[in-house]
Amino acid sequence: MRAAAALALLVLAGAAAAAEPTVRGIYAEGRSGLSWIVPCGSGKRLELMDSAAARELRKHFAALAAGRARSMFVEVAGRREGDAFLAEAVLRAQLGGLECSEDLRRVVAKAGGHNPSWSMVFDDTRLAFQRVGDGAPASFPPLGLARRGEGFEFKAETERARIDMRLYRERCADPLANAILPYRAEITFARATDPQPGVYRGCAYLGDAAR
Repeated sequence: MRAAAALALLVLAGAAAAAEPTVRGIYAEGRSGLSWIVPCGSGKRLELMDSAAARELRKHFAALAAGRARSMFVEVAGRREGDAFLAEAVLRAQLGGLECSEDLRRVVAKAGGHNPSWSMVFDDTRLAFQRVGDGAPASFPPLGLARRGEGFEFKAETERARIDMRLYRERCADPLANAILPYRAEITFARATDPQPGVYRGCAYLGDAAR
């Protein structure tokens, strides 16, 4: 099963190979009006060059930090130019969370939502879906992930539960998580003991296994 899952992820990664490279790091601004990003694991401060994406980061920082924080975690597409960075697209901006300590090397996607609260982690071993109040997450083999345009679909069924996951490439704001994420998530889920499926909506982002 691991071999099949790895093959599926390789196919998915190949489909996304043309995507722009992404950088995760810490974004901050100085009193002089300069802004910069420190890529995770580098410790090197790169001044952000002026661009539409850099101006968008300023707007997100003003909205999320609201004067309460000096930095935020970001994921951006762009390229380094010496000691500067040209941001071309903003993928994710979040205040708090795991930031650079989050290990996404084997993760396909993560998602979550509220009312009721739920979370999903899709890695190379399983898709785990959990609702608030569940004793343990429902697990599904990581097989059958399909790319649909700029989004993703996944359907699976076991003796205990069934799931239909759809990720749409749309900017998604999660105010409770202080995050702006690149995908909107919609999941239809039911355990075998549920009288009918429930629909769970929220936001999502990709891990390295989906690139």
